[in-house]
Amino acid sequence: MKWLLFLIVLSVSFPEEGWSQEIDIPLTVRETAGLARHQHPITSGVPLPRGLLESARQLQLMDGQGRFVPAVIEETARWPDDGSLQWVQVHFAASLPANGQVVYFLRRVGGLPRFPSPIGLSRRSEGVEVVTGPLRLFMGGPSQQLLDQVWVDENWGYDFSARTRILDSGRFRMTLKSGGNTYGMGPWSENRVEVEEANAFRAVIKVSGTFVSEDAGVAPLEYVARVTVYGGKTFFKLDLTLIRPCGSGTGEFPVEDFSLEAQLNLDPLSRRFVLGGGDRDHQGHLDRNSTVSLYLDSPDSYRLSVVEADESAPDGGAGRGPVSSTLRRRVEKEFRSNLGWADLADGRHGLALGVKRLRQFYPKAFEIKKSGSLMARLFPEEAEPWNLPPGGSRTHQMLFYFHGDRGLAQGRVKNELMGLQKPVYAFAAPSWYCLPGQALGPLSESSPEVYREGYWPLVREVDGWIERQRELPASSPGDSRRAGDNDGYGGIGSGEGRPRPESAETPSKSIDWTADRSDALAHGLFLHFFRTGDPGSLEAAEELVDHWVDLGVSGRPHPASGGCAPSGWDGRGREHLLFSYLLTGNRRALDAARSWLEQVAVADEVNPAQAPRHAAAVLVGLVRGYQVLGDERYLEKARWMVDVIRAWQEGDWGRLKELSPLNALRWQAERGRIGKTEAWDRGQLWSAIHRNRDWLGQDRVDACLEREAESIRDRSGELLTGLRASGSFPQAGMSLASGLTALYETGGDPKLWELALRVFTEATQGRGVSRSVPAGAFSGEAQHFLWYLSRAFAPPQ
Repeated sequence: MKWLLFLIVLSVSFPEEGWSQEIDIPLTVRETAGLARHQHPITSGVPLPRGLLESARQLQLMDGQGRFVPAVIEETARWPDDGSLQWVQVHFAASLPANGQVVYFLRRVGGLPRFPSPIGLSRRSEGVEVVTGPLRLFMGGPSQQLLDQVWVDENWGYDFSARTRILDSGRFRMTLKSGGNTYGMGPWSENRVEVEEANAFRAVIKVSGTFVSEDAGVAPLEYVARVTVYGGKTFFKLDLTLIRPCGSGTGEFPVEDFSLEAQLNLDPLSRRFVLGGGDRDHQGHLDRNSTVSLYLDSPDSYRLSVVEADESAPDGGAGRGPVSSTLRRRVEKEFRSNLGWADLADGRHGLALGVKRLRQFYPKAFEIKKSGSLMARLFPEEAEPWNLPPGGSRTHQMLFYFHGDRGLAQGRVKNELMGLQKPVYAFAAPSWYCLPGQALGPLSESSPEVYREGYWPLVREVDGWIERQRELPASSPGDSRRAGDNDGYGGIGSGEGRPRPESAETPSKSIDWTADRSDALAHGLFLHFFRTGDPGSLEAAEELVDHWVDLGVSGRPHPASGGCAPSGWDGRGREHLLFSYLLTGNRRALDAARSWLEQVAVADEVNPAQAPRHAAAVLVGLVRGYQVLGDERYLEKARWMVDVIRAWQEGDWGRLKELSPLNALRWQAERGRIGKTEAWDRGQLWSAIHRNRDWLGQDRVDACLEREAESIRDRSGELLTGLRASGSFPQAGMSLASGLTALYETGGDPKLWELALRVFTEATQGRGVSRSVPAGAFSGEAQHFLWYLSRAFAPPQ
């Protein structure tokens, strides 16, 4: 029982306060995949208005009968001015039937007893040991692999002996092949190991390292493995990212094979396998088969291969040789969520492994050998070599479920693996997200009674556009846009983050970074979820976030130069990454957002006066980054942007030179003009500045916006004529309308409101414009404008 020496008990406690009904927030858990969920782990973010609560320890989760539900509630952001909570994350487990829903309540309570965590976590020089209760795993160790040893005891007897050890040291391998060389994980002592999170319900361990070959040395690819374990569970999630760092050279490094393999301790006479297929499960016994594999080489079909050993030949003699058979199977639509997992077990225990979005990222393969090996081939050697440009990355999200025979028989293993494709979320009502003074700023719920008379049809028009955009997957090689079919190849989450050489299977495609507006669409989908509670928007937004994290995890790839973009000033917002972290606990998104914020905070080439749309996206991300991470540099950079614009407006060359010598030179070259930008280009920036005026400084914002209002006050006819002629409707119209309302609220000029409403109405109703709208056109600005149509908006005096 040596492992007990390393057990760290995590617990939560609550202050001794009286009961209060002041806070009562319903959280709805909805199952939409048609799978029964048993004590399914959930992480849900909840925003809180300023001044409502000082400590997360005052909150507790309760069910519909008023019973306490075991939960851990942690703060994730605070209001900087008064220190009250701005966001909390609730970690708990929920059971619900297929297609069912359960409502919980987040309430202020006190006087609850402490409860221990089953999670034990120990860091040592040779590795990390984790105990979840029924599962014990060791990372690093003698093998220096991500998984060194694993024990599983579903009876909770803490019997972590040789009898329950399912994986021995040295039997797990992560292998990469390139140029005829084989690479493995570098020395564990050189890895960077971080415990990012540890509470009573889950722990997150992040391991960063390199690939090393005895013959070729260190590969120009690195990896980040993020392991999330759950208290009381025998499964864990693995987010495994391959990264081509900036500065690793511009030459190609073709990945010819990348696979994970676990050779399990199983009874040779009772090994059985199951492969989740696209029309049914494929299963059998390995005592009659040597190798079974499922190779997905297209989104609509796969090859199922069986190679039987020659058992007729005596040792050393000649026989008929191995006998192989291959079947081509189609992927039926109703079985798509069943595709992407494999299980290998005997009568006592086994391992089931699932890969998320297998169809989007084909080719992929599972291979099971009679030796007791289960292999996930993430980049199979049958396919063309895969090239990753400098600054690019590719992430695979996987579920490792070590189980006993009981869990498999009850069907929970399969349900959990299939559920990986469609996560379960808990969320508050739209009325809570859109509460005045809420952390999300001014938003209005999508409900008829919320709006003033006559405006509901405009709201429905905007929501309809967003819902139609959500159903169209991002364009990708060899795949047309197919409404309602987001899980096909090239669907949201893959697309342009998957560059490959030209081949018969996957045609090549150059990456047009300026055309990809999935950042705006993701941002708009999060806002749509907040306003409507539509889980489809949240799911689509999360898929887009996964796509974006891979595009920018180590610096944005820049195909034209073969290197990386010099900074985060690329005109793309990152607030959607922070929304993902706040709502679902997505730490990959938080890492990507932090990396971008660090780049922007030191960027010298920022030109907010002549690149207003870029400036708007960056400014919003900086302010949200400050709220979440509390780094004053982000807020100071956002304020600096407004000061640069103000100095440019005033023609104050001395002040501009003091703020930014580069922008002072630009001002001289342009003789103070705002370049070629039009009012509709600047509208998004006006709106962004105004929405964040409490953070940027009221006087600073008002002075900036009042000057802008002066320049357009008497130009309504000219603006409309120019806007219509620009060919930028409806996107530019939305931007202008949102910006005009910001100017209206600042100065109170009713003419600006009349013009804003006219532009917005014309844009939403599509008068004389094409119904084909680029992704993201109705993202943030249109939804922010809806606030001004609501009864909650008080017109300025």
